[in-house]
Amino acid sequence: MDIKIIEDKLKKYNLRTKQEEKNALKEIAQTIALCGLARTDFFKHACFIGGSCLRVIYGLSRFSEDLDFWTLQPSPKFNWQPYLQAVQEEFKAFAFDMIIEDREDADVKIKRAFLKKESIGKVLILSHSRAFADNEKLSIKFEIDTSPPSGAKFESKNIDFPYISPITVLDRPSLFASKIAALFDLKKEKGRHWYDFTWYIFNKWPLNYDLLGNCLSKDPKEMTLAKLQRDLVDLIDSRNWEELKKDVRAFISQEEQETLNLWNKVFFLGYVESLEYLKPESISLATLIAEGKGKQLLEQVKDALRDGAEVNDDSRNGHRPLQLALRSGQKEVARMLIENGADIEYRDRSGQTPLQSAINHGQFEVANLLIKKGAKFNPNVQNLGFDYQKLYQFQHFGRS
Repeated sequence: MDIKIIEDKLKKYNLRTKQEEKNALKEIAQTIALCGLARTDFFKHACFIGGSCLRVIYGLSRFSEDLDFWTLQPSPKFNWQPYLQAVQEEFKAFAFDMIIEDREDADVKIKRAFLKKESIGKVLILSHSRAFADNEKLSIKFEIDTSPPSGAKFESKNIDFPYISPITVLDRPSLFASKIAALFDLKKEKGRHWYDFTWYIFNKWPLNYDLLGNCLSKDPKEMTLAKLQRDLVDLIDSRNWEELKKDVRAFISQEEQETLNLWNKVFFLGYVESLEYLKPESISLATLIAEGKGKQLLEQVKDALRDGAEVNDDSRNGHRPLQLALRSGQKEVARMLIENGADIEYRDRSGQTPLQSAINHGQFEVANLLIKKGAKFNPNVQNLGFDYQKLYQFQHFGRS
């Protein structure tokens, strides 16, 4: 490889400050390191995460500092050494003689290592692309969580510099979940996390609630949008925005420096309100039950109710979810609907109440539940299409 590739890449950054040049050189080194890892089996066992992932893969407008990863499965015996040796060889091809500094501790789940170049001032000698050259050190920190939270999902992406290389990353909803979780980790509080938070929302990224719940050691089933918004409001109320601004300044362009003046409690509360885009589209529970089949329907109905689906939705030609569940023999679904407030006296387009539908379709256990809940039982009411043989069976054998 020729170092001219790096020179040409630097020219594309339109650098105007020493800090921007330092960030650009570090980012170039990060992508070389990723290509080195991609030459091994690393991405069969681990995925790329964090701000550097957002920057390299999705074009986040700020620079990042470290390379962060999660193992795909718990891997307490993970060892950086063989992978960093491969990365070290990759750098040699670009005239970077990087030194490995291994800080691994076998007893911790976060394993760290560094690649360092003692001086970057000697890189790109005879080049005019470095306007702010000096002898600062270049250091890349690698950090991997060998026992990450469950619930993450992954996908394959390509990086295109210095050459095309496939890598494994957290998918978009999982990246967003891991970033929100980082906001709540006050031991590692960074303004960069809040910068990324606004970027996710501006781009309307989806959110992996299961992963978020596991990251925060909470029941994922309780991790709703409303609860998340409440928790974020409480968090925002207690932050020191002046200190958080300082963390971001070194990683953003001169043009964006001015936007940090907007950072305050009210500014971020507005972004919390903007999370409303995560609300699911209106779900027709009647259609879901009419078209659903199998055991998975119960979980689908449970999720729909949790997400705000209307239990008395009559969009299916006047037929409501409860009657539709009874007609299709979904007695557990019917029980769930009753417990969630289904109207037990509503007459569908054929004139049947839920109790009549339950009897008519042999759902005697549900019929008894409806009676216990207050449904009126009148065996003498005439009803077109009613199966009086089933009524006889219920009166003599099915009542409890």
